[in-house]
Amino acid sequence: MRLTESFLSEIGLNRFVAFDVETTGLEPESCDVIQFSASVFEQGKLKETRTFFCKPRGEVPEFIRQLTRITDEMVKDEKPFSQRIDEVLDIFGDSPVVGHNIKFDIAFLVPHLKEPFTNPLVDTVELSRIFLYYLPDRKLESLAAHFNLQTEGAHRADVDTENTGELFLRLLDLMVYYDYPVYDQLATIAAPLAQAPNTWLYQRFLSVYQSQGRVRDENLAPLYPVPENALGEFKKGGDDNSEDREDVTLQKVNPRDIQDVFGMNGILSRKLKGYELRPGQIRFASDIVTALNKGNSLVGEAGTGVGKSLAYLIPAIKWVRKNRDAHFSVVVSSNTKALQEQLFGKEIPFIQKEIDSDFTATLLKGRKNYICLTRWEQFYQNLDGAVDIFDRGDVLPLIVWLRETRTGDIEENSGFRASRYTTIWSKICSETGYCTTKRCSDKGGCYLGKIRWKSQKADLVVVNHSLLLSDAASDNQVLPDHPILVIDEAHNLTKSAYKYFAVEVGPWIIDQVLETFFRQGRDNFGLLVLLNRKINRLSVSESLANSLLKRIAAFEKETLELQRESRQFFNRFLDFINENIRTVNQRYILKNRYKPHQNPFVLMGLDKSRDRLLNQYEKIILNFRHFRDTLEKLPLQERMTMSALLDDFDTSLKMLEELKQNLETVLIPEHDDWVYWYEVPVDPKNFNIGLYAVPLAVDAYIYERILRRKHSVIATSATLTIAGSFEYFNKTTGFSRLDPGSLMCRVYESPFDYASQCAVYVPTFLGDPGHAKFEENVADLLNEIAARFQPGMLVLATSYYSIKQLSERMHIPYKEENVPLIYQAGSASRSALLNRFRESGNATLIGTESFWEGVDIPGDALEMLVMLKLPFAVPSEPIVEAITEKIKESGKNPFLEYSVPEAVIKFKQGFGRLIRSRSDTGVALFLDNRLNFKRYGRIFMDSLPGKYSFVKNREEFFKYLETWYRRKRQSR
Repeated sequence: MRLTESFLSEIGLNRFVAFDVETTGLEPESCDVIQFSASVFEQGKLKETRTFFCKPRGEVPEFIRQLTRITDEMVKDEKPFSQRIDEVLDIFGDSPVVGHNIKFDIAFLVPHLKEPFTNPLVDTVELSRIFLYYLPDRKLESLAAHFNLQTEGAHRADVDTENTGELFLRLLDLMVYYDYPVYDQLATIAAPLAQAPNTWLYQRFLSVYQSQGRVRDENLAPLYPVPENALGEFKKGGDDNSEDREDVTLQKVNPRDIQDVFGMNGILSRKLKGYELRPGQIRFASDIVTALNKGNSLVGEAGTGVGKSLAYLIPAIKWVRKNRDAHFSVVVSSNTKALQEQLFGKEIPFIQKEIDSDFTATLLKGRKNYICLTRWEQFYQNLDGAVDIFDRGDVLPLIVWLRETRTGDIEENSGFRASRYTTIWSKICSETGYCTTKRCSDKGGCYLGKIRWKSQKADLVVVNHSLLLSDAASDNQVLPDHPILVIDEAHNLTKSAYKYFAVEVGPWIIDQVLETFFRQGRDNFGLLVLLNRKINRLSVSESLANSLLKRIAAFEKETLELQRESRQFFNRFLDFINENIRTVNQRYILKNRYKPHQNPFVLMGLDKSRDRLLNQYEKIILNFRHFRDTLEKLPLQERMTMSALLDDFDTSLKMLEELKQNLETVLIPEHDDWVYWYEVPVDPKNFNIGLYAVPLAVDAYIYERILRRKHSVIATSATLTIAGSFEYFNKTTGFSRLDPGSLMCRVYESPFDYASQCAVYVPTFLGDPGHAKFEENVADLLNEIAARFQPGMLVLATSYYSIKQLSERMHIPYKEENVPLIYQAGSASRSALLNRFRESGNATLIGTESFWEGVDIPGDALEMLVMLKLPFAVPSEPIVEAITEKIKESGKNPFLEYSVPEAVIKFKQGFGRLIRSRSDTGVALFLDNRLNFKRYGRIFMDSLPGKYSFVKNREEFFKYLETWYRRKRQSR
């Protein structure tokens, strides 16, 4: 069905008004409207746009001037917004009013109204979360670009209102495709939010559909090509495992097969457009075949452009096909979502289509990434007890996605961020006892059950490092038996291990667990509330029912008391930190390590409070267990009616027991070979405290649980060596524990000609990076570079403080030169900043931690890379401090043994952002003069490909750049 004028009329949208305001800030009480714009749409077409400026009480802030290009000169002679409110209401009439994040715009309107504003409201942000769940962000300019609307002039109210109205029409065109059950669910969930934007619209769709007789489930195909997580033909039946694998003779791959694929006249040369022979790729693939055939392991540093993914996938697939009778699999583990998507969305489908179709592959993630259809059904049927009224709007983005997903993987749905809506997601994601048991058999094993079944039969399984580690911890209960393991992005394996093994406890984690049992509010909800309702309907004696209900009422009080006691403990902890430890000028999260013999909770006088708290946890757990035993004695028929609820209770009880165990771990530190620390936010009133603990020696675990058990392990990354040596990587990941005779370590050079594609300069005239004026000197240098050359420039910083210092000194010169300056601040995502950077062409982007790795910007959008300081880890970071201490105790130099190698790996990752293809050219500037003046500087520079030059003065520096750009222009 398509959107028509008659349908618009039926749903009351034959006339609507899109509007937007530009303001001096975010707070309606203290900030003012400086521009108002409204676009009137009639019969689905733009009729008129009316715009006017408004005079604020003060000057237009610099940030707002940059964002909107509205100056003081433009507004100084205008009326204030309060004097034009009648014009606004006249434009609106009684028509529906549309806005992009309309609550913000309405908040600036309401203070000036004499009567309540009653027009129906539409929020295109919320609609896009539901119906465009697959797009990466909800910014108006991004959505406008998606629908090919005008994007020139974004953040000006007139352009934004027209785009908002057109966006709404595009959304309506999508919305009419969906059937009655979708709007029935949307309206049901949103029903208590009668005055919220869009609720009236879902109800209007229902009414119109009913009048049209369109009330059935139409079994619609997805509008969006939803991702798959299984490739190839999976056949039912057959054994998943061989009983006598020790007697299996493993078959070898013929080395000639590699030349047939990768060689000059091989399959790739015929199938890949623009294929160029890559000697490093051929050597890598050949060495992998040798390792697989001999049962050896290979650590291979494959430079950018080698084509490492195909180099390991094709030999691995050939090996697993040769040994299919043994029912073995190959597991490929990566660190980032981006690489997983590249492997499963591009490389593996290419191999299946063009090289070998006779294999199966799956993309498998951890349990909590998947929605459970059984738990979702229970959640939806118990909305009042499952979710707070004011959180219901956050459930809506699940509805359309649930109709269309083939995987149940919540990462597909950017409209619902599981990490943000943790309380909701914890109630509907897969949990122990669901999806892989009979519990979800009527749902076909939900999504997790299906993909795990396929993964047990798959030839190739793609996972992330976290799942690899957790599977090893559970003795391979999730992954199929895989004698061959490929670890890509292997430089992150140790970091992933620390992250996986860390125990974390904080107030919000405690609240999340306890509130699954009981949460007090306008409408109480939780498992105890649901049990109360269920017991009231049981066919048991009145005395038994009353006894159970009394115990539930007592549990509700105990749960609230435990929550209060937990909060009180953390409040006292925070008070002590604020009064005795926090510094006045604290700029970053406070992270303090503590040791078993220096228990801070004893020193703070919190030991009695701690012991009392742990006793309360023990008491409530025992009470819950006894209560559960009592329920188990109910007649079978009564237990059957509440079996789902009892399963949820059991799951939550396990979570509570795990919480108590974690509390004991962090509050009573006992192990000298563990690292313990606490984290406290910058804001003294912020209650988001965290207590952490993690084992220090993860390399031993990786060896024992993963490496030692494999026939062959392939570890690869572009950054594994330190000045050509694999020693540091092997030592920290457990590879050094393997038999030296069975371990191959190789470097596969990049096919890029760094000598001609890239110039590397180290200016030594900017001063010491620790000097107070360093950032000022850097900013002046970058300002001149931007003015003279206007390159697409990525500046890698090591702290937000440096970003702030640079941006404050650069924004005015950049504005004068009309060069976009983009920097990491506030809530802007990395992807949003990178998109702006790519689109600008000549912008400067300043970023920290997340921009050093995984950023791929080929072409002139990035032609200059600037590294501010050497990326040494902060010495006071708890894990860094503990490792440093351990090395020092062994009589070695922790700076050279640990700090330098870690920084070199990150240094190489940062440099790798510059040249991403054979056609790329660029300049790398390393501004830290320690590269020249410190002996360890040579280690960094010798880890890079190509040549480099130290530059002693500013004049010489700009001569180098002039020469570089002249040659670049001549080569075009």
